[in-house]
Amino acid sequence: MAPPDLRLTPPDDRPALYRRCLPTADSGENGTAMYENPRLVGHVLAGPHLRGQPEPTFVLEDAAGVCGYVLGVRDTRAFRSRGHPRRAPPTSGWPS
Repeated sequence: MAPPDLRLTPPDDRPALYRRCLPTADSGENGTAMYENPRLVGHVLAGPHLRGQPEPTFVLEDAAGVCGYVLGVRDTRAFRSRGHPRRAPPTSGWPS
């Protein structure tokens, strides 16, 4: 089996990246049961990094698809000034 590849995240990786956020959304454990909308965690936590590119956003991909991710920012103050504070997503109330 080939080792996974680490690569920059293009916009069309958004759905796969969002799916990878949910299995660790409960303090590293599966958060599926916590959220009415399975896209919410990805939208709140990963979405700002994708919108903020050229922030360093990477996915880890193996033969089965996206299996991990790395999100970062070059300048935390600038990132937060664009309206991206660190926060936990609400567990309900967001439309599907």
